[in-house]
Amino acid sequence: GFHKNHIDVIGIAETWLNASVRDGEVTIPGFAILRRDRAAQTGGGVAFYVRSCLAVSRCTQHDIPDIESLAVDITAQQSITTRIVCVYRPPSSSVSFWQTFEGMVEDLMNSSPSTSFIVVGDFNVNMLVDTTARSKMSCLLRSFGFVNSVTQATRVTLSSTTLLDLVISSPNSVSQCQVYPFDVSDHFPVIFTVPQIIPMRHKQPRMTRDLRSVDWETFCDDLRRTDLENSSFADVDLMTTDWYEKV
Repeated sequence: GFHKNHIDVIGIAETWLNASVRDGEVTIPGFAILRRDRAAQTGGGVAFYVRSCLAVSRCTQHDIPDIESLAVDITAQQSITTRIVCVYRPPSSSVSFWQTFEGMVEDLMNSSPSTSFIVVGDFNVNMLVDTTARSKMSCLLRSFGFVNSVTQATRVTLSSTTLLDLVISSPNSVSQCQVYPFDVSDHFPVIFTVPQIIPMRHKQPRMTRDLRSVDWETFCDDLRRTDLENSSFADVDLMTTDWYEKV
């Protein structure tokens, strides 16, 4: 899963978590969880899972009551800090969201010591269709010099195809941004690379044998004296154990 595919940070919009759900109930081994649940009503909420080898701190001073967002600073072993914000904008959001969101982004950028600033999340703005909401988002991106790296639909149903989940950043801050049509929810996962926060990978040790000094004649004699031909196991682990014991 996450470890095999080298996923280091996971942002989730609309978690539906609340105070009755403890961190231990939704933990992922090897990851720290940071979350901001919706307080008053059901639904909503945002969260991050961050690999334990990365230093992470939450920017609570930028929590705004009117916006469901969570900002974190992540520092890799290269001591480069990246500020990432996860946002959920409900479909019922008022027009004032855009002004509040713009002010929040400006504050986060001005107070950030980072060299990279990224906003991810579900904005419930279909970037594939020309609407007032898309125009407002496009205007906001231009004002900050940002780009949205997601170009494919992130939600596909029997009646609609929409691009609602965005990855917003300065040009060239992210790469290899792809949408995976994997139906873990009604939104497809979006995976991308941030070079600044790739941790150092520790290579797994491998055991090898030096065969240059093997006495092959003695080795073959040993094999002939074993009873491997009469060994019969349905379990491959038992078969392997038998091999190591006899050879």
